[in-house]
Amino acid sequence: MNEAKLTRSKRIVSNLSSITLFFLLSIADSQAEMPQPTSTATQHSSQIPLTQTGAGSFNVNVMINGMTADFLLDTGASMVTVSSALFEQLQEHTEMIRVSRIGARLASGKVEVLDVYRVSSFSLGSDCELGPLEIAVLKHGGRNLLGMNALQQAASISLSFAPPILSLAGCAHRLEAIR
Repeated sequence: MNEAKLTRSKRIVSNLSSITLFFLLSIADSQAEMPQPTSTATQHSSQIPLTQTGAGSFNVNVMINGMTADFLLDTGASMVTVSSALFEQLQEHTEMIRVSRIGARLASGKVEVLDVYRVSSFSLGSDCELGPLEIAVLKHGGRNLLGMNALQQAASISLSFAPPILSLAGCAHRLEAIR
């Protein structure tokens, strides 16, 4: 790898790492159980196209409960987070279950208490269904972040820079709906 590509790769990794969101504690509001699949799902791998931003980070297209939005790929975020604007749209069109509240340290260093909801359907791109997933809601604006809880569910993962592609091994083909 030539020096320019190595420097660019280091800058991209640095940019992804600087947008860090990690969770300090979880305060459970309920002990709701995860819905159990009533279907047989087969695992497959999928290649999800990424869009590179001018800052060198990557966005990925996500579908939550049938609604599509762009998310910043953030390996420094422990959990998927959604902006308050996207959350309001989701609330208007779908049912979500609040499962807990968590304390989170944002990239700014500020600690904030966030509500966590379970969505019934979470997909990366058009081909990688992850099923139900917990998402945290940022109260004051914020960006949609694709965090590690989704990426771990789709593991194993790899990232290509040219062309920008997120490869996932743990995607499910849905044969029936989840109850």
